[in-house]
Amino acid sequence: MSEIKCFIFDLDGTLCSTIEANIEAYRMVFQCHNVPFSQDKYLSCQGMTFPKMIKELAPQISGEIIEKIKISKREEYKKRINLIHPNRPLIEYLKYIKNSYPVGLVTSASRPNAETVLNYLKLIDKFDVKLFADDVVLSKPDPEGYVKCADLLKIRPENCLVFEDSNAGIESAKKAGMKVVKINKF
Repeated sequence: MSEIKCFIFDLDGTLCSTIEANIEAYRMVFQCHNVPFSQDKYLSCQGMTFPKMIKELAPQISGEIIEKIKISKREEYKKRINLIHPNRPLIEYLKYIKNSYPVGLVTSASRPNAETVLNYLKLIDKFDVKLFADDVVLSKPDPEGYVKCADLLKIRPENCLVFEDSNAGIESAKKAGMKVVKINKF
């Protein structure tokens, strides 16, 4: 069995639950643009990047409206930051291991949204490497993000332990050759 030499965390659904904040922000923005919003459909898109998700939620809308939704949602999300629920035990574990191991973050969230959350949770400076949706070409379940994170940390994939909640994220980490701890909804 390979020795664990670093820990890599997903953000949404793992270190915190952002579902409520995201649902309310998207509901408001879609309503403002007269686009129907389905909470169930949104929930089925967990782990997807914004471009993939928006195609699933509203395939009928144009590129111009998509860009307006993206910008408006970011602002509405910030207004609802208090609806984010931290996974306190896992955050405490992250803080504890940070003193002894390299720690990475791999998230499908955009840099601005993820940094808003990390600042809110006071975790922005807790990672040696942070990779956002904007930093990879292929999103989860492709292993690119996890492979890149291990490379930047200078740790072999088999020596990485990943904390993930989504099926796409778990598949991504396993394809990268990493061990995975599945985080259940909290």
